[in-house]
Amino acid sequence: AHTTSPVSASNVESKALLFYTTGIAQPLNPILPPHLQPRDLEALVALLSRSGSFEAPLRSNVACALLTGMTSLKSTGISSDMLEPTMQNKINNDPRSNFKIVGTLLVVFALISSVYIGSLYKGWSWFSYHPIAMLVAYVAMAGNATLIKKIGGPVNTRIHGYLMSSAAAIALFGWYVIYTNKDMYGKPHNTTVHAWCGIICLVGYASIGPFAYFALSPDWGFLRTNQTVRAGHKYGGRVLTALAWVTCLLGWMTMQADPLQRALFGLPLLPLAYYCLL
Repeated sequence: AHTTSPVSASNVESKALLFYTTGIAQPLNPILPPHLQPRDLEALVALLSRSGSFEAPLRSNVACALLTGMTSLKSTGISSDMLEPTMQNKINNDPRSNFKIVGTLLVVFALISSVYIGSLYKGWSWFSYHPIAMLVAYVAMAGNATLIKKIGGPVNTRIHGYLMSSAAAIALFGWYVIYTNKDMYGKPHNTTVHAWCGIICLVGYASIGPFAYFALSPDWGFLRTNQTVRAGHKYGGRVLTALAWVTCLLGWMTMQADPLQRALFGLPLLPLAYYCLL
């Protein structure tokens, strides 16, 4: 059997490493909350043991959090991007960590809708690229970007940024399609709620992306440890994506007058939005 000595504030980091390496299966309360076990702490211990990666007080704060059983990262002075995905999920105890199912459904939804638009609904045309681009950008790519960010870790944060940047670029192409299509037929621009919501989404994505690149990058972001800014980016981005989904629905409703067709498009977005955007 293993025993532990009282926590000493002077060498809290070494005790954190010792606590892990001794392989204690059932730590004494309140050293760790029940859902954290020593075998799950490899990523955190690696973070503590990398000298120079973070300042010593910062590493000590993380070690204190480990030894005292704190489950919130806010008091440690670090962002969740600094932890590996498995570690962050254990800390957050997030039941939605299995993003692959919902992410796949988002892609399938966008593909089925795109095939219908391009092949079945009045045939293929230049206009068809507009709704298809928006579905791929905002539903398939932005939705998966949000899901993968929930897993946490610096790698997934970078992937989140790549997906969101690609979504913004594809959405811009979709705007170009509808703009030129209206010009070809001599129709006025921006005369509907759908159009103005789309502009808000375009401007929002174009603004939030560059800011996040410089301010919140896990590698060099100058505000990456600011919890207020991070929360603003998180919830602001989800509101924009939710608005983009509503805009897609409004666009679908302009193409489909049949209530059943509208329901077949809109209803699947509700459970997907629950798992993706909440």
